[in-house]
Parts: sequence; C-alpha cells; structure tokens
Amino acid sequence: MMKEPVYVGIDLGGTTFTIGLVRSNGQLVASGTYETFIERGHEDIINRMAQETIRLWEREGYTRSDILEVGVGSPGPLNLKTGVVVTTPNLKWVNVPLRDMMAERLQLPVTIDNDAVSATFGEFWVGAGTPYNDVIGITLGTGVGGGIILGGRIHHGAHDIAGHVGHMIVQLGGRKCGCGNLGCLETYASATGIVATALEALQTGRSSPLHSVQRLTSKKVYEAALQGDNLALEIFDRTGYYLAAGINSLLNVINPEAVILMGAVANAGDILLNPVRQYLKKMCFPRIFEETAVLRGTLGDEAGVIGAAGFAKFR
Repeated sequence: MMKEPVYVGIDLGGTTFTIGLVRSNGQLVASGTYETFIERGHEDIINRMAQETIRLWEREGYTRSDILEVGVGSPGPLNLKTGVVVTTPNLKWVNVPLRDMMAERLQLPVTIDNDAVSATFGEFWVGAGTPYNDVIGITLGTGVGGGIILGGRIHHGAHDIAGHVGHMIVQLGGRKCGCGNLGCLETYASATGIVATALEALQTGRSSPLHSVQRLTSKKVYEAALQGDNLALEIFDRTGYYLAAGINSLLNVINPEAVILMGAVANAGDILLNPVRQYLKKMCFPRIFEETAVLRGTLGDEAGVIGAAGFAKFR
C-alpha cells in the first residue's frame, strides 16, 4: 500500500529543534525533538537537522520520493529571496545559507521563514486562526516574536522583518533589550521579562512565597499566582498591561480579525489573558475591541513544525 506523501516541517530554536512529518491537511504524523548544541556551529546543526530528518522519515516507513517539500522555521532576521539567515543572536549565526545547505543535504526543495511566522501560520492553517483571513500571532517565550497574515497570506514587509512585534517600544527609557534598545515589549511580556518584573517587585520587601524560591522562573511566578499570591497576580497584571499596550498598537495599525497568543507564557491562560483583555478594553476604540478576537493558540508545541510544513506547501 502506497503511503500518502508528506511535508517536513522543522522548528529550529536555540535550545532544541523539532522535526515533524505533516500531511497535506495539516495533520502531524510523527515528530522528534533534538538538542541544538549551538556551540558546535551552524555546519554541525544543519548536518544533524538533515540527518535526523532522514532518520525520521525512514523510521516511519517513508522514502525521499514520499516527501513533497521541506519548510524550516528559523530565528532571524532572514533574507527570504536568498534563503539566508542574516543574523540571529540565539544561534550566533551570521549570513548562513540555511535554505541551500538543507536542500543540498536532503536533495529536496526547502523553504525557510521566521520561527514565529511558522507558529502563526500553523495556528492560521489548522489551529485557533482557521476562521480568519487577517491574523497576528504573538509568541511569548524566552523572547517575544510574531507573525502577520493578511488576506490569507504571510506579510513579510519590504525587508522580510514584518512581525518582529517584540521590539515595539512600550516603555520609554525602559529595560535594556537584547536588540540594544530600551523598553521593548520583549523585556516585559516574555518569560525573561516576567522574571525581571518579579525580581523588581521582591526588592520592595512585599511578602510573597516567591522570596523562598531559589531559582526564579516565570513558571514559578505562575504557580504562585495560581495559589492566589497577590504579588504574583500583580506581576501578571503588569505583564498583561504591557502586552495589551503592544497589541493595541498592532490593532490600530493593522486591524486584524484575531490576535493569537502562543508559547510557554501564553500557557498561563486566563491569569494573563484576563488582564490583557481588561487593559485592551480601556485602550482600544470600542469597535476594535468588540470585533477583534484575542485567543490562545490550540496547537501548543506542534504549531511551529506544522506551520513550517504549511508554508512549504503554500509558498
């Protein structure tokens, strides 16, 4: 019996990369996650991504002729015309020809795009964004990334950097960001930003069980908030304020039908979403607030690989 051909989606991150085999309807068939080992350099990472891709399809009983195309979601900025990763602080890459190196190793057509765009496209294709044509996705993890889909198509902008929503400035003279600016959304709404807010709050001497946490993480702050700790709840309220400020700017400029929040921080659910919606209601034009859905993604960690396969399919 012949196997139904599949796409390969690869979600490349600074800590791990995930490879998935995805059917034409967006269904994930199989996947595997592997350590990136950034200290070994780009040649090693790309070699292992190609090797593990081949191992995965062979393990699942596929051959190269069963693979339609390959999509890779990578941190950027990227040059999509040349298929080059221009620079990425997480991976410490500069001008790496990712598309062509993967295509040579796999002997298959390869498409690359931004990793947050991959997650956004996954949600748009088969996740929370399926009812909509105009969607903004925001990934909330160690940093803050984003993707913009207008009229059902990914919007890349003139230089392929549209969607870098984490670098909107939401606090003049605020925290120093990895990009060099002060007060970027990423420094307040990411997991790293939540920890920074928590450390600042703890220094005021307020009582909280967070004082006894040896290694503070955003998850620990979330767990304290779940237990009703007032300080932890205030930290998420503050995070929601800055996230709402960023979203409000996006709504006024782009006017999407939906904003989809993804990533580990979005897993906080209503502890984060309730403040976001409350502040948005105060900030937004009433019509925009009433007619724009603000949602959590539904695909979880699978969004990136499904989206990478999807933009390979629809490119």
